[in-house]
Amino acid sequence: MQTVVEPQQAAGRRPSATKQYGIYLALAVGSFVLLLAVGLWPTRRLGGADATLAMVAGCGASLAGSLLGSIPIWLARGVGLPAALPAVLGSLGLRMAVSIGLGVAFVAVLGLAVTPTLLWLAISHAVLLFSDVWLAIGAVREAPAGATDQVRAS
Repeated sequence: MQTVVEPQQAAGRRPSATKQYGIYLALAVGSFVLLLAVGLWPTRRLGGADATLAMVAGCGASLAGSLLGSIPIWLARGVGLPAALPAVLGSLGLRMAVSIGLGVAFVAVLGLAVTPTLLWLAISHAVLLFSDVWLAIGAVREAPAGATDQVRAS
């Protein structure tokens, strides 16, 4: 026998949309700070002060991409998975474009070392993906009862 959970009960167990976005921001910024803390010593030891600045720039580019990429997901919250799929895919594309664009700009304009910038951009991009996926899953779960059924029926 399956237990039926009313939408009001299910919504009571999940954080509100604003609280959910606040948790996402804390996860993203916390991951950024943790990456900088973990990567500071080995990066400075292997590449010197220039590589440390490149590490901060690479991680910062990924954080900016992650934060800007969360906007389409935030705007599409509550519509259900089929309807939110374009927003999720658009979010991934925006995240990638902003991260790579800023990384290339940092290297070209500021003259940062290419290898540590791209290395830390890739590492931080992968780490920040966890918080982005968490936000996307939470946003899609906010669908009202029957929203996915309505999309399937049409």
